[in-house]
Amino acid sequence: MSYRSTSASPPDWRASVNRVFKRSSSRLAVLSALGILVSPAVLSAHPLQTLQGHVPQAVSGMTPVKVLPDATPIDLIIGLPVRNADRAQRLLQDLYDPSSSQFHQYLSPQEYVESYAPSADSYAALLSFVKANNLAIVSAPSNRKFVHVVASAATVDKVFHVTLREYRHPSENRLFYATDVEPSVDLQTPLSFISGLDNFHQPGRFTNHFVQTKGDARAQAPSPASGSGNGGLYSGGDFRAAYAPGVSLTGRGQSVGIIELNGYNQSDINTYETTYGIPKTPIRNVYLDGYTGGSPISESAADIELVVSMAPGSSPTVYGASYSSAGIHDVLNELANPSKGEPLPYQITTSYYFFYDQNVYDSLTQLALQGQALFVASGDFGAYNETTGSGDFPPADFPYVTSVGGTELRTSGPGGRFVSESAAYFSGGGYSPWASGDPHFALPSWQFGMNLSLAHGSNFARNAPDVAMVADDISIYFNGQWQGFTGTSAAAPLWAGFMALANQQAADIGVQRVGFANPALYSVARSGGCSSCFHDITVGNNFNEANPTEYNAVKGFDLVTGWGTPGGSSLINALVSYGSVATGSIWRYTGTPCGASCPGWVMLDDNSATVDIAASGGNLYQVHQRNATGGVAANIWRFTNEVCTGASCPGWIELDDNPATVAIAADGNNLYQLHNTGRIWKSTGVSCNGSSCPGWEMLDDNVAAVAIAASGGNLYQLHSDGSIWKWLGGVCEGVACYSWEMLDNNPAAKAIVADGNNLYELHDNGRIFKWTGAPCVDNACYSWVQLDDNAATISIAAAGGNLYELHNDGTILKSTDAYCIGDSCTGCTTIGSTAQTISIVADSNNLYRLRNTGIVESWNGIPHSWTEIDNNPLTTQIVAGGGNVYQLHERH
Repeated sequence: MSYRSTSASPPDWRASVNRVFKRSSSRLAVLSALGILVSPAVLSAHPLQTLQGHVPQAVSGMTPVKVLPDATPIDLIIGLPVRNADRAQRLLQDLYDPSSSQFHQYLSPQEYVESYAPSADSYAALLSFVKANNLAIVSAPSNRKFVHVVASAATVDKVFHVTLREYRHPSENRLFYATDVEPSVDLQTPLSFISGLDNFHQPGRFTNHFVQTKGDARAQAPSPASGSGNGGLYSGGDFRAAYAPGVSLTGRGQSVGIIELNGYNQSDINTYETTYGIPKTPIRNVYLDGYTGGSPISESAADIELVVSMAPGSSPTVYGASYSSAGIHDVLNELANPSKGEPLPYQITTSYYFFYDQNVYDSLTQLALQGQALFVASGDFGAYNETTGSGDFPPADFPYVTSVGGTELRTSGPGGRFVSESAAYFSGGGYSPWASGDPHFALPSWQFGMNLSLAHGSNFARNAPDVAMVADDISIYFNGQWQGFTGTSAAAPLWAGFMALANQQAADIGVQRVGFANPALYSVARSGGCSSCFHDITVGNNFNEANPTEYNAVKGFDLVTGWGTPGGSSLINALVSYGSVATGSIWRYTGTPCGASCPGWVMLDDNSATVDIAASGGNLYQVHQRNATGGVAANIWRFTNEVCTGASCPGWIELDDNPATVAIAADGNNLYQLHNTGRIWKSTGVSCNGSSCPGWEMLDDNVAAVAIAASGGNLYQLHSDGSIWKWLGGVCEGVACYSWEMLDNNPAAKAIVADGNNLYELHDNGRIFKWTGAPCVDNACYSWVQLDDNAATISIAAAGGNLYELHNDGTILKSTDAYCIGDSCTGCTTIGSTAQTISIVADSNNLYRLRNTGIVESWNGIPHSWTEIDNNPLTTQIVAGGGNVYQLHERH
């Protein structure tokens, strides 16, 4: 098998190979010595079929140690090309495009066979070839994609016209075998790839990194001891408390597939479940190719225990086979084509690495076509080296899997709430080194159009990881005792368990499951409409010797932790609602609160493209999304105050149509927008004229810009390095944009909020600061006073001279504007406490909150006194301005 190296350049099979190799077996050498000329035409009635890409690049220039002994057993996966491959790729796009009629219409395994599996005739021809050449059949799957055979090296040499030789491995203390010529077969039926003609790369797994991590000065145990497990490590219910607080879902009815090439002790799992009150659910074992379970290892125990910790009502299914490349192929195929009576697993996890060839591509594609999500550990070696491939951890950079990085978690105590996170220094990440030679690894659609300059990502190659979860200071039960566990191999099963919660909710309300997770994950994160959906990790890096200056955890997406870690019910709701109902209708409150019903709303628009709204003064704006598969927002519209009449909603004027738009900010009659290039623009009020939208003037052009805020005629921007800048009123002259002054320069800055001449900043540790009016002098920025210091703070809102903060448990506080004195911050009054609260908005003296159930409430001005003004589960966003409050609905 021509696998990709983790320490060398991509293998030859990724490039066009035009050479035609001659056979070099000992038998041919004898015939040549006797003067007998032998050609393919003599040996068969038709030319031999010569395949490409089966000679490892490492063999070039190597001297073989010896010919592989004739009796050596060789497992091969002989694959056939799938039918209608181009159509399958188009379907894959449609399945995850909410605008498509085929959205979430996943294939069943049988439907896949009917449309895309190799034909019955071609499979029959392959089986006849196998039997005629004395290749023993190990498995012949029902989807006809390949046949798994075993034969002696001598037989393989003869059948495929190669010589298998042994070589000294350049980086491992072992011999490997490989063919030094491309295989040829006496078969007219086209083959796609023959896996197993070398073992240069072998499938592997993570070692438990706990001991190594604890010995590293960069890592720290929880301080103070935060978890419920042995020695304060995280275990059992700690994971749900941090990442799914208050969620009653258990993963009921969901099968979680766990790939294991080693065994586990059922007694270990029983003890873990009993200790943490997890219901004992029978684990289904699906073992293939005569595999009986293998020797127990801590990795297997960790995978199962972490899945049931996050999804205690789920049904784990362990898939096992021999520790070989052929075993991996059989397991992948079984996951997509259940043959042992097991249910189709909608969420799958693996912490094993295995290598790419066409047979792997076909299996991973089938999983995505069938709506199955595969969560893969991103690696424990830190940053990938995109030149050599060092550190890359296949299949973590394949586009149809969700790559999971690792974090260091801090909570409020055993079974306590989330407090903070930083990137685990070992978290694997980078962009795929193989995109230049293999189109499979090109930038996927759901990463297209992102501003990756801050993350130092690639605009042409697949970037990883996608998300992250805790990967350190974890306690598992293995071999009759508690022990520590560290690695992204902990984060992947936790994410698979979290997806089981989301898929249970989808099943409970009668909508389709999430399927391959990345289109939904990226759409939710990129829309900006759910600030509580992810814990954004902005501290730490994954620097290593192979890539000593990359990568940093930054605001938004990064190549250490992806979009971050899950934010509980907010993310579950967003994933389940993605595409099942389209964002659309906009409503304005008319002043009538709820009674038996909530009649106090009038519809202003009903457009499925709407993804964001903004209001200020008497103005309301909306942003449309052109690319329904998660691309960047495009069109900007201004409301003319004409409400809908029936199905007609004419009250909107288009102001811009630019696919780079990522955010808007409104301030009275002023409207600003931020592009994914960092450019900031101000509207001149001129509307679009056909395809032309000339009504904008550029104010800045800095790739570091990540957020804007405006109020009282003031405009501010936040940079990726934490610096905050104020606009001085001038426009750019060409590409020169000098009309800005720096107000702060603190890398902890997470968000900015403006209110008249007041400006506030929220740090990622929960601290809140108020600007006192002076700019920085050089790099000295002292014009800030601290108002609060609470790690639970997730967002702030300000209006009418008032500042409010929302905590992750739903508590809302109003600032008295009293400054902190030392570590004492007493200038806040609690005015609300509802665990379901996900956002707050302020306008003048009005404050509104939105619960995750769709309830919208206005504050009555005294603590804990709120009036319900709507109760609609379709509500996704509220904004306020000019005495009005608006909401954005999902639309069936």
